[in-house]
Amino acid sequence: MRGPVHVRRRSYLLGVVVTLALLLLSLPASAAGAAGRWSPIDTDRYPGATCFFHTTPDDELHYMSVRAPVIYAIDSTPAIDQQTVGWRFTIQASDDSGTAWKTLLVSSVVKATATDQYNAQWPALARTWGRGPALHNGYRALVTAIWYGPHGAVQGSRTVAVAHYVDYYDGANREHNTYCGDTLG
Repeated sequence: MRGPVHVRRRSYLLGVVVTLALLLLSLPASAAGAAGRWSPIDTDRYPGATCFFHTTPDDELHYMSVRAPVIYAIDSTPAIDQQTVGWRFTIQASDDSGTAWKTLLVSSVVKATATDQYNAQWPALARTWGRGPALHNGYRALVTAIWYGPHGAVQGSRTVAVAHYVDYYDGANREHNTYCGDTLG
């Protein structure tokens, strides 16, 4: 008799697992974190930001260009879901070699329409920040993806720090870094 009881227990446990999986899949997007699929473009080969230096007259960082992320709508129904999504960047500075960061700028949001099958198409694939007169030891960018509800309220957002930077000066790329330094060298 031990065999049939063991088989019934396995069937019961399998039924519980399947039921729990179906419940999780049927939860509304807000219960799952209110975010769709997204990814910053930020690898060694395709750095998330480029640090632009002028070698004449000062070798200082003058501006930074930040890549737009790939963002899809939240998949909340069996049909193709469509919604407004957006992205922005934040520029932070450090005066202690990257231990503590303070926010210098939060950009405006660029919005577009995406579906759960096709990512948003941005009018420009990068946005630029100019340093201004102040000079800090280092700079980094954060990229924020935003999902909007039907009436324009923010439904969810996710933020990551850019991890790969490349220095650009005199028409050439230099080394890859973990943030933008204040000067070349």
